[in-house]
Amino acid sequence: MGDELPTLVGVVLGAVLSYLVGMLNERTRWRREHGARWGGLLLQAYSDYGQAIKECVVAYQRLAAHQGLTEDPTPVEPTNDALEQAAKAETKRAAMTEPLRLLADPTTAVAVKSNETYVRL
Repeated sequence: MGDELPTLVGVVLGAVLSYLVGMLNERTRWRREHGARWGGLLLQAYSDYGQAIKECVVAYQRLAAHQGLTEDPTPVEPTNDALEQAAKAETKRAAMTEPLRLLADPTTAVAVKSNETYVRL
């Protein structure tokens, strides 16, 4: 029995260490995959918000160009259709703030929220 005890302790210690290393590797892999997935969602949210901002800017610049406030090659009169298009762009932009407020860091979320308040004024 005295000769078998070190072997038994070695086997048990090897099994425990093997389990711990496997668990740590699995945890690291999960965190890496989770981070990549989260980063992809955040990138998509930024991209969608940027596109919505661009649509707002184009609609507003075209309306402002008709008044002579800016230069745009395609000015548009403030008809119901043009104003409706600007309102749709603004609605889309407002909807795109929600994913950013949920996914982005706190500073960005506060900036998006304050920008949303500013636009409503």
